[in-house]
Amino acid sequence: MNKYTQTALRLAVVAAGLAAAGQGYAGDGSFCLDDYNTHNSFMVGGKKSWAHVLKQSSTTWNDWIWRGPEFHCTATGNFYCTYHWTQSHQQGHEWSVGLSISGGGVPILGAVLSAFNANGSFTRVDYYTESFGWDQQIGPNYWAYPVQVVVRRWQEGHFKGVNYNTGNRCLMPQSENYGHKYWWNPDGEFGYWGGNNETGEKYGMYYVFKK
Repeated sequence: MNKYTQTALRLAVVAAGLAAAGQGYAGDGSFCLDDYNTHNSFMVGGKKSWAHVLKQSSTTWNDWIWRGPEFHCTATGNFYCTYHWTQSHQQGHEWSVGLSISGGGVPILGAVLSAFNANGSFTRVDYYTESFGWDQQIGPNYWAYPVQVVVRRWQEGHFKGVNYNTGNRCLMPQSENYGHKYWWNPDGEFGYWGGNNETGEKYGMYYVFKK
């Protein structure tokens, strides 16, 4: 997994964080989490939890994120057309598509699932600009249009980093709510995620075809 992929997944998972849910620190290094948010669960995910890649497809696929207007070569006989799209185009696209995610029954403070929209894709949007301008020879009665492509690869894994309940009660320092003490374990694992993520490769091309 490259640094770009790991960083993007980490940003998506840590969307809200423990601060939003309320926590207090004890002198022994543990911290108090409000029972209202954790339901006294044995394992709780939080702002340090991140998406770890366990496996990925050996192949990639090309996602055509934009198709421009069609051009028709009306030449006849042995004559060809020179197609030349002279414009630049910026297209927004999601960093991951077709994402599925589950906490596996482990509550995640800060409502991590709100970091994803209703259809299960990352809400992070990238913008890609391609400056078309090269020539393409097109045969008689062929068609062509410009395309912007994002290369994707299926990846899946689980989340790492878990807060473990010690079983000891505690009082939240800035409220009268009770909670339980938790310890952070960066090697704890929970849940599942999988999605078609960007590889970092993007390019423009002309698609030539015959109707």
